Amino acid sequence: TNRADAVESVNSMLADVENGTFWSPTVTDPAAMVDLLKERHVRYVTWADWLRLDQLELERGQQSGRPRRKFTTIEAMLEALDEAKKAAPGD
Repeated sequence: TNRADAVESVNSMLADVENGTFWSPTVTDPAAMVDLLKERHVRYVTWADWLRLDQLELERGQQSGRPRRKFTTIEAMLEALDEAKKAAPGD
């Protein structure tokens, strides 16, 4: 994932729009995606989850004298979310 890849991706999407070959969803309700993910038992991260992860990374950074300490694996990220939810079940 670098700048050249991003440029290539955007150019490809623009070409699809110009050619009329871009994908157009038949269902546009965002809740439909959540329903599909739940139906397929897919673990997903909500915006609220992302905000909580952001806060957790800032807190981890403070503990080690850095601005932020990122989670380096998806597993660690999800475990941190689970622990945070157990600690504050009302959120």
